[in-house]
Amino acid sequence: MIKLGRRRARRVVKKVKRVIPRLFRCPNCDRITLSVTVDKDNNLAKIFCSSCKIYAEIDLTDFPLYEPVDIYGYFIDLFNEGEIEVKTVSESEAL
Repeated sequence: MIKLGRRRARRVVKKVKRVIPRLFRCPNCDRITLSVTVDKDNNLAKIFCSSCKIYAEIDLTDFPLYEPVDIYGYFIDLFNEGEIEVKTVSESEAL
């Protein structure tokens, strides 16, 4: 008796496309609620945490990269070194 079997189905391997995050981890409250908005017209980046309400502005005239991820890394460096002035504001004042 000869067994007739089906051919094996090919497996399709899906590649996961990595997405740049929109919210980042706040260095003050350690929650993922920090947003970075970039105003390219005025060369200004606004950083706001919706949890602990810290707010900072970074001048981008000497900063060559305008992606929010790059600005977040620069902000973390400045925050940890204590070289940036961070103030507490309400959400309506930050936007």
